[in-house]
Amino acid sequence: MFFDSRAVRIFARFLMPASILVLAACSSSEERAQNYCQSGLSYVEPGELVKASLEFRNALKLNGNFVDAMFELGKVEEAQQNFAGAVKLFISVAEHKTDHIQSRLHLSYILLAAGQVDLAQKYADEAYALAKT
Repeated sequence: MFFDSRAVRIFARFLMPASILVLAACSSSEERAQNYCQSGLSYVEPGELVKASLEFRNALKLNGNFVDAMFELGKVEEAQQNFAGAVKLFISVAEHKTDHIQSRLHLSYILLAAGQVDLAQKYADEAYALAKT
C-alpha cells in the first residue's frame, strides 16, 4: 500500500501545520485588491490604459465593492472612449459612496456630451450640493 499510517502521521504532524502557516502568510483579498489598484494607478500615468484596466478589474474581482478601483476603472473607460462602461462604473461609485463628488462630475460631463441634459444637470446639482458641505 502506497500510503501507510506512518506516512499519514508524518504528514499530519509536520506538513499540514506548515501548509497552514504558508496559507496564513498570504495577504488577504483586501490587501491583494489594494495592490492591484496601486498597480493599475502606476499604469495610468504612462498611458498604458489596457494594463491599468486589467489591474483595476482584478481588484474588483477580489472586492466587488472597491470604490477606488471602480472609479479609476471608470476614468480609464472614459479615456478609452467607452462611455457606456464609464457611465455604469460612475453610477456604481455614486451608489456605493454617496458623498463621491468626482463620480458625479464625470457623469455630468459624459451625459452632457451625449445630449442627456436633464440627467447631466441632476448629477451636476448633486455634485454641487456635496461640494457645499
